[in-house]
Amino acid sequence: MCPSELQQLIFDHGSLLNPRRLNALYSIASECAKFSGEFWECGVYRGGSARALAEVLKDSPRPLRLFDTFTGLPEADPSIDLHGLGEFKGEFQASRQLVDSFVKFPFVSVHPGLIPESFHGLEDSHIAFCHVDVDLYRSTRDVIEFVWPRLVLGGVMVFDDYQWPESNDQSCPGTRMAVDEYFAHVSPVFRTEGWPEQAMAVKE
Repeated sequence: MCPSELQQLIFDHGSLLNPRRLNALYSIASECAKFSGEFWECGVYRGGSARALAEVLKDSPRPLRLFDTFTGLPEADPSIDLHGLGEFKGEFQASRQLVDSFVKFPFVSVHPGLIPESFHGLEDSHIAFCHVDVDLYRSTRDVIEFVWPRLVLGGVMVFDDYQWPESNDQSCPGTRMAVDEYFAHVSPVFRTEGWPEQAMAVKE
């Protein structure tokens, strides 16, 4: 469970994660810290969950890479996605400066730009953990297609927004569609039970 002081710091910072999702993320990341490999987060927003991941790694540093446009969501497919172009943009929402100041650790690097272009040069990466919170079908699919082949055995991908009810205004049906399509042809250990919003895929 995420320490209470860290939880409060993250919530005061304006994270959109509720305590249940933050605790799940922190616990799974802590388990993955025993594996060699980088930690990635795709979709950073204000840096709340990134700060939790950095705290997990501070005693056993390895690269924590953070990917975001910092200009809001890219173009969406309105036939699939409920969020749209430019959402989460602005100084008081997704901000590179805000993330740099809140997740200030020497092992953290920020990769601004569109996914998957921002992955260029990282083809030889070995990844132990990846948190995916990009809200849209195409972005989610691009992350999975790049990260999954580079995930170490035992490594985990956590997908935020996988199980929101479609009646919820935070629902991201494109996320679920991308995950289901990709893993229909792959055999991870895929877990959703007991997770009201998230899901994870474990490489074994």
